Amino acid sequence: MGPRSTETNKLEEWSEYFRVVGSPIRLLIILALYGSEVLRRTPHSLTFSEIQSISSVPSNETLVYHLKQLENVNFITKEAHKDERTGRVYPLYHISDQGKRFLTDLGLVDILKESLAKLEIS
Repeated sequence: MGPRSTETNKLEEWSEYFRVVGSPIRLLIILALYGSEVLRRTPHSLTFSEIQSISSVPSNETLVYHLKQLENVNFITKEAHKDERTGRVYPLYHISDQGKRFLTDLGLVDILKESLAKLEIS
């Protein structure tokens, strides 16, 4: 298969990405994860509860669905974290390198950084 097959595969891949971020909730989630890193100037993660608060998704099941969609295209990653004090294990969510590349390719990183810079000044 020649270049046409490669182009078709790339189009299908990007089409899937746009389908996933076509949801305002999912776009908000990856922007919030990336924005938390920008604000802290270091890799950062958010808990399920923090994402739920930011996204205003009332149902745990609905938020789990949206997070799974983002995980399926490797825009976010999830890792288990154990609270040393309580022993409770809970997931932490991060934006992945692929998620960052997607936001960068769309020009959303620059817009987000400008918006956050304005908030820091205010």
